[in-house]
Order: sequence, then C-alpha cells, then structure tokens
Amino acid sequence: MKEIKAYQLDDASFTGIPSEVIEENHLKENYYPILCFEEDRLVCFFSLDGSENKNVYTSNEKSLLIRSFSTDSRETRKGYATKSLRALIPFIKSNFEGVEEIVLGVNEKNPNAYQMYLKAGFIDTKKKHLGPRGYQHILKIKC
Repeated sequence: MKEIKAYQLDDASFTGIPSEVIEENHLKENYYPILCFEEDRLVCFFSLDGSENKNVYTSNEKSLLIRSFSTDSRETRKGYATKSLRALIPFIKSNFEGVEEIVLGVNEKNPNAYQMYLKAGFIDTKKKHLGPRGYQHILKIKC
C-alpha cells in the first residue's frame, strides 16, 4: 500500500515504523494493524495486540495492548492522534467482542505522548514497566 510506504516519521525513538511493524508481525495471531486516514492521507498508525504481550501491562485477559502508535510527521499537531484514540472505543466495541480495556506503555521520557493519551481519556495506573528504552507509564482505558 503506497500510503504506508509514504508515511514519514522524523523521530522513531519511541515507536516503530509502520511498514516495518506490519512486515514483522503480519502473520501473528491476535495482531491487528490499525491505519487512521483523513480523507486519502494516512495520518496515524498503531497496532492492537491481543497476545500474551499484554500481560506485562495488565492481568485482564479481556484486554488489548496498543503498540507502535505514531502520527505521520507531516500531520502532527493537528489533533489526529487524539481523534484516533477517541474513536478507538467505538471501534473496539464494534469489532472486538468481549474486550473490556485497552492498555499501553508510554515511555517516561516521552511527556508529549503521555499527555496526549491522558487527553484522550486514558488513566495512569501508577504502575511502571521497564521497557527496551526505559521505564514506561502503564495507562489504560475501559471499553
């Protein structure tokens, strides 16, 4: 898909490049790449992971883990990330029967992302996880 190849990330310090994330995970069970469009432009990308990977962040088996959330560098500061996350709960309810919560880890060195998730309705569990690039705040939102 040309939109995925054209997606630009100026800083991938805390996320994955969509084309690489999809390539590495496309055959995995319980892995769902999510592409967020504004008209014909791919503005945000993330994946939902229903595998055991989520167990680091929650004990709730009826949860999904957000991974590799990003906004195309040309589309930042336009509200697309918050809009995408706010649309997530209705999307989950329509497409993932029985899911009770969404969880994620956001690096403590990424305060802008942390604030964006809070603005979108996520709650800080006050727990942390040591990820590959440092400690992460564990956030969740009920479905």
